[in-house]
Amino acid sequence: EISGTAEYFGPDDETRFIEYTLTPIPLDEHDFKVEVLFTVRDVTLEVDEKNRLRKEANYDDLTGLLKHGRFNEKLETVLEQVRSSGGTLALVHIDIDNFRDFNSDHGHPVASEMLRIIGKRIEASISSRRDFGFRTGGDEFAVILTGFSPDALQIVVERLVNKLTELYHLKVGDTVKILKCTFSVGVVEYSSQRNHTAMELYKEADTATFQAKDAGRNQIVYFEPKNA
Repeated sequence: EISGTAEYFGPDDETRFIEYTLTPIPLDEHDFKVEVLFTVRDVTLEVDEKNRLRKEANYDDLTGLLKHGRFNEKLETVLEQVRSSGGTLALVHIDIDNFRDFNSDHGHPVASEMLRIIGKRIEASISSRRDFGFRTGGDEFAVILTGFSPDALQIVVERLVNKLTELYHLKVGDTVKILKCTFSVGVVEYSSQRNHTAMELYKEADTATFQAKDAGRNQIVYFEPKNA
């Protein structure tokens, strides 16, 4: 017996899924003659529901980024891969400057729309195959970067931050507001010599973010160990 699930395009090019089974039926005692019973069942609704539940469990509804609960697990996994196979890894911690004031000044709907766009901009600025974006708090984000060329980390991070600091055209109802937003960003690069743990990477990225805030916000700080 052979069974499986296949994807096909239905009417109006909509994606649908079928579950199929091929069951051989012997027609004589020696199995020289066989018929095949082919059964098909449309399981599109079941697949859609599984995908919905998976997305709901793993992804933030507003920004579309991975939830905070997936952060530690994913960082541990990626870190182990880099340790065993080599390569590059960096953690970028992003904090919106004065978000509480922004929320108070412009209202929750405008602030929510800005958060939604931030999520889209992060997704657009990183590789969908090797990088991961997270919403780790109300106004905090994290990005795991991998596979970048040696000495190219600063270029990658600046490209991301430049995208985030572009003007925001925030449409709420019939109103469009054009606003600016800045970010305090902390970056730490994995070093095999220091053999970081996931927790150490996060703490160092968080420390660099606070240094960016203390220095006046709206800037990027790269963590440097005291003994460097």
